[in-house]
Amino acid sequence: MSEVIADQEVIDWISVDSALPDAEETVLTNVPECGEPVWLGWYDEGVWYQIDGGEIAYPVVAWAKMPRGVLREGKRAVAV
Repeated sequence: MSEVIADQEVIDWISVDSALPDAEETVLTNVPECGEPVWLGWYDEGVWYQIDGGEIAYPVVAWAKMPRGVLREGKRAVAV
């Protein structure tokens, strides 16, 4: 039986036209032209990179700060 944590988090997507992340900050990237449109990456000196270090080949249209993840203290767990 796995455990599901009753917690939610909103991801705020930021257009690359309005702001860019700090250099080398790991963020979620939105690249609609890719097979996997949401991926981890970072931006540095005018270039977007995938988490593995390769350049992102298609235009990044938006990015978001990394989610916090599950906070176990004080959260209710539900068995499924």
